[in-house]
Amino acid sequence: MRFVDRVIRSEDAATSARQLASLVGEAELPSFLSPLDRLLVRLGARLGPRLPRLVMLIARRRMLHWQGINFRADSQNNNASPYLNV
Repeated sequence: MRFVDRVIRSEDAATSARQLASLVGEAELPSFLSPLDRLLVRLGARLGPRLPRLVMLIARRRMLHWQGINFRADSQNNNASPYLNV
């Protein structure tokens, strides 16, 4: 949740990159992240302060990718069908 609040929602790439570096430095990465996502988060935290626009573009696209996967999975759940236009 802090990732979305502090990194993704900010419109300033430099601020987002600093927040990403701060979050990664504060704690362990969540166990639900794949090895690839763990690598990307750590790499983004290191490169973000130097290349904030590029890193935040990639981070936002990756987040949208994850949202798409979760939404597709949820839409196949029969309990959710009445609420979705599928």
